[in-house]
Amino acid sequence: MTISRNLSILADGVSASGVLDVASGGTGVTVSSGASSVMLRDTNQNVAINRLNQANTNTAAAGGVTTLTAASAYSQTLTGTGAQTYRMPDATTLSTGVAFIFNNNATGTLTLQDSASGAIGTITAGGAVELICVSTATVAGTWDYHGFLPENVTWGTNALAMGSTVVTGGTWQGGTIASAYGGTGLTTFTAANNALYSTSASALVAGTLPAAAGGTGQSSYAVGDVLYASTTTALSKLADVATGNALISGGVGVAPSYGKIGLTTHVSGTLPVGNGGTGVATLTSNGVLYGNGTSAAGITAAGTTGQVLIATTSGAPSWGSVPTTAAVTSITFGTTGLTPATATTGAVTVAGTLAVANGGTGVTTSTGSGSNVLSTSPTLVSPALGTPTALVGTNITGTASGLSIGGNAATATLAANTSSISSATGGAYTWTAANFFQSNSNTGTTTGGTPLQAYSTSSLGAIMSFHRAGVYAVNMGLDSDNVFRIGGWSAPANLLQMTMGGALTMASSVTATSFSGAGTGLTGTASSLSIGGNAATATTAANGGVTSIVAGTNVTISGATGAVTINATAGTATAVTLPSTNPFVQNATTLSANLTISTNNAMAAGPITINTGVTLTVSTGSRVVIV
Repeated sequence: MTISRNLSILADGVSASGVLDVASGGTGVTVSSGASSVMLRDTNQNVAINRLNQANTNTAAAGGVTTLTAASAYSQTLTGTGAQTYRMPDATTLSTGVAFIFNNNATGTLTLQDSASGAIGTITAGGAVELICVSTATVAGTWDYHGFLPENVTWGTNALAMGSTVVTGGTWQGGTIASAYGGTGLTTFTAANNALYSTSASALVAGTLPAAAGGTGQSSYAVGDVLYASTTTALSKLADVATGNALISGGVGVAPSYGKIGLTTHVSGTLPVGNGGTGVATLTSNGVLYGNGTSAAGITAAGTTGQVLIATTSGAPSWGSVPTTAAVTSITFGTTGLTPATATTGAVTVAGTLAVANGGTGVTTSTGSGSNVLSTSPTLVSPALGTPTALVGTNITGTASGLSIGGNAATATLAANTSSISSATGGAYTWTAANFFQSNSNTGTTTGGTPLQAYSTSSLGAIMSFHRAGVYAVNMGLDSDNVFRIGGWSAPANLLQMTMGGALTMASSVTATSFSGAGTGLTGTASSLSIGGNAATATTAANGGVTSIVAGTNVTISGATGAVTINATAGTATAVTLPSTNPFVQNATTLSANLTISTNNAMAAGPITINTGVTLTVSTGSRVVIV
């Protein structure tokens, strides 16, 4: 063992003297003082130093994650453009009180996370934060977050200079900020919709903005209100009034009001012709206005008694006297029937009678042959009509003991008949003796000119009746559905019906000695029906259910309520012979109603479907064969 540097040993393990220097593994001092000396804690475990220089790490922002460890520098500075995330060390590797300071000198946001990627906080550009680990019980740990003031904020003796710092979030809990410091000096407002305005160089109030501050001083209005200056510093409201009134000035310094326009007090100037006026301001006494195009109206001089207003071609009218005589240079009356009674020039006297063609009557009296009837509803007393060569008797009404109309092959005469013949509808008339209506036409060609018609002027039918007084009556006619019918009154309705398509329906049976034609389509019920033209006679004896028997090549029997039997007459074949062109008997493929086969046998071509709930019963002794 070599011992030097102020240390002497008298014997190993016995005693030593001197101070072991730092180079030999000692402290070089016995007290903590002086430069380059070891720092020793005092009795309170405190140390005193002039300065502690801690390391700093610069990181360029790249949008990534920087993970710190227990050996990372205390000071972390983010630089460059963009954002970056810092993740704290595993807290279990640290001791409580370990701190890191983060300085964001980049343009983006610096995000702080714990070791488990939990959010701690963010630092905007230009900000700085210190994190202190206060718990190391978990990997994430617990971190205390403290932000620093922005770079441009400074403190004075009793003032905080914010510079250009923008304050966001938070709640102001201080006192009222006076207007001298940029505030309002107010803590409440008296009501909604208050406006702020100054009442002095240093005071603000809240309320309705007065006219002096650029407002109206009014907080409510009625519909139609008009604002006007009531003083040099105030506005007032003028209430609306009834329709037709106008806003009228009260004069300088006087409030306006509503009223009617006074033409003598409120209107000045002359209303021109283009605006409905005359264009003149004064009128000649007793003169007459006359038009002058778009220029002001002209006015005549006053006329004198007896004068008339006389027009002048392309000139203004004027007053003048009417000539007492006027010379006629020429006159003619054409075909009017009028003639000059004196000369045709000078003063002419007219004579003659004005013809009907010129608006006259052609007569001077209302009596005698050839006279006009000068009344709209005249009564002719025993007129002598003479014997006309032609007479149109339309709408001739009245009563006559006899009326003879010539020009026809027969003479129609009403002898001792007191009822008139009238063309008016709705009358009740009785004709006796023989009466003829000559038509000389056929039913297929006549289109409305027949002399005798059952005529309807409404949407109802056109009918006539045959009536045996007190015994029986029946109607006949064309109904509103265009079906010709016989029936009704004493008879049942619809005894005979014939459509305009030719279909004829009878209410009862038709009896005839013979039918011609094929007989196709004969329908109805019969106890016996014989159809000729076939080899066998089809007979239904006591079957009331046959609804259709069609003769000819095919015979159809339908609607029978029981069995249909075809009996061959004596001397013919006992079997039904089918034609060689169609040797098939057709049957249905579905049984849809209950059926019982009794006494006889039956057969059908299958398959046959029996509907649900339907029963086929085959009685004892009968057989059913389905092929």
